[in-house]
Amino acid sequence: MLDALFAVLLTLLLPFYICIRQRDGAIFHSTPSQRYTRSILMIALLLAGLFMIWRVEGRGVALLGLGLPQSPIGIWALGGGAATIAGLLLVALWRPLPDQSAAMKVNPEARSIMPVKEPEKRLFLLFILFAGIGWEILYRGYLLFYLSPLVGLPLAILIAAAAYTASHGIKDRKRFAVSFLSALLFTGAYAATGNLWWLILIHIALPLLGLFAMRREVRTS
Repeated sequence: MLDALFAVLLTLLLPFYICIRQRDGAIFHSTPSQRYTRSILMIALLLAGLFMIWRVEGRGVALLGLGLPQSPIGIWALGGGAATIAGLLLVALWRPLPDQSAAMKVNPEARSIMPVKEPEKRLFLLFILFAGIGWEILYRGYLLFYLSPLVGLPLAILIAAAAYTASHGIKDRKRFAVSFLSALLFTGAYAATGNLWWLILIHIALPLLGLFAMRREVRTS
C-alpha cells in the first residue's frame, strides 16, 4: 500500500503539481535561490518518505541500484567518475564566480536556472547534489523497482522517463521531447546495468559543466 501511494505521488501528483505551478508562472517568478531551496526541501522530503518505506519493509539499498558495481570496469568507471566530480566541486567551491549579468542578457531564461552571485553558487552546488542523487534514486531506482513487476520492464522504463520529464515542468514541446529522450536513455542505462552510482555522477557533472560554460561565456562577452 505504501509503495503504491508513493509511486502515485511520483508519477502523477508531483508532475501535476509542477505543471500547475509552471502554468501559473509561479516557478519563474521566484529567484534562483528560492527555486534551489524549494527543490532541495522537496527532494529531501521525498527521500525521507522512501527511507521510511524501506525501513518498514526491511529492504536493502541494492534494490534501489545503490550496491557497489561488481565488474572491474564498473569499479574503475565509478572511481574515475568520483575523482572527476571531486575536482569539479573543488574548483566550483573555491574559484570566484563573476557577475553573470552580461550572460543573462544574452540568455534571460538562464536567470531562472543558473546562479549569478556567490551565495547562489554555493546553494546551487547543494541543489545539484540533492538533484543528482535524489532524482536518480526516486525516478530510476525506485520506480523501476516498483513498476517492473507490475507492468514489465519496457513499460516501466517509459512510465518512469515520462514522469521524470513531467516532474521538471518543461512546457516547450521540443525541449520536452529532448528531455524525455534523455530520461529514457538514462532509465534504460540503469535497467541494463542495475547500478545507479555512475548515473548519479553524470547527473551531478552535467550542471557543473553548464556552470563552467556560463563562466566562459561571461569572460568572452
